[in-house]
Amino acid sequence: MPPNSTYRDMNIYARSSTKKDVSSFVGKRSRSPSPKNNNQHHKNKKSHNRSHSSNDLPIRVNWLTLASVFCMISGFIFYLAPLERIFFGEPPKCASTEEEFGYLAKVDQHFDQVYHHKVKCHEPGYRRERMLKAAPKKCGTLVYDELMTTEEALELRKMAAKLVYEMGETNPFSRESVNLHWVNLHHVFKKGYKQNVFNESDFNLIKRASERARNVIAETFGLPREQMFFTTVAQFTRYRPMTRYSQFRHVDKVRSQSLVVTSILWLSNYDYDFGGGRTAFLTGGPKPFTPLLVEPKVNRFAAWTSGWENPHEVMQMMWGERLALIFAFTVNPYLGERSMDTMKAWAQSIPDNPFMA
Repeated sequence: MPPNSTYRDMNIYARSSTKKDVSSFVGKRSRSPSPKNNNQHHKNKKSHNRSHSSNDLPIRVNWLTLASVFCMISGFIFYLAPLERIFFGEPPKCASTEEEFGYLAKVDQHFDQVYHHKVKCHEPGYRRERMLKAAPKKCGTLVYDELMTTEEALELRKMAAKLVYEMGETNPFSRESVNLHWVNLHHVFKKGYKQNVFNESDFNLIKRASERARNVIAETFGLPREQMFFTTVAQFTRYRPMTRYSQFRHVDKVRSQSLVVTSILWLSNYDYDFGGGRTAFLTGGPKPFTPLLVEPKVNRFAAWTSGWENPHEVMQMMWGERLALIFAFTVNPYLGERSMDTMKAWAQSIPDNPFMA
């Protein structure tokens, strides 16, 4: 290539296939390709390269497309019809609206006799009770509206409001206890006398309520009365809708395996003292877990066996406050007290500071 060749001439030389072509281009600069022709040459080469490189591309795209379409269609099919539906059929539907709920007891009903809603006992859950020969013979939920007289129930209502206000406690770290205040009876027996918010007349009233509750429960569920002991879950409670509602369906025996029966004496009226807050037992039917609602009212007593046969919940409360007295029973003599008298003696024997006994 001549020493005075320009950059364009060098480029042409590099791109040419023979020296003859180069000499013709160098000898006649006026005939060298114009920028327009040069650009056209680049475009032709790029299109030629693309045509060569795209020979194998349609095959790859076709396989990827087929795989993507297959995955999309199969995923859509299993979304509409999951494997368990294909092999086991359509699962039973649960009650989803209040129109499908049943009622165990409405606020305008009155039960002057014990009403027993029977369900089949969950036998594996009562193996410890069977070892002590104290398993319930019948299971379910009972409702009774004449456990106490009206005057006694109103006295208990005043007592509950006063004691929860003066001595109540809560647990802000538990999602079910944010709206709940309670005071344990053994705490009342120990400190209530000293704080002048509790007296012997109040104690006798609680004692009568506890004995009547135990008698009704023993007779209804076929439990030996002499083997029913009061656990420390003996308390006044006050429920208020302070924070956002959090559904909490549960089984009592899962939370405390020693329980055999849980009971509650309501001291407030549904739709008068509070709105919402009904208790739902998921033992209705025919659909599984269909709620049976109990609307609380003053002096309404309910009790239920604590096993897997009785899942339940407190439904969302809208306004007001709901007061109640709770007794929970066990048949293990080492985990409960025989009466309110022995619970009181035990509570008062506990030193104020357990580390300074």
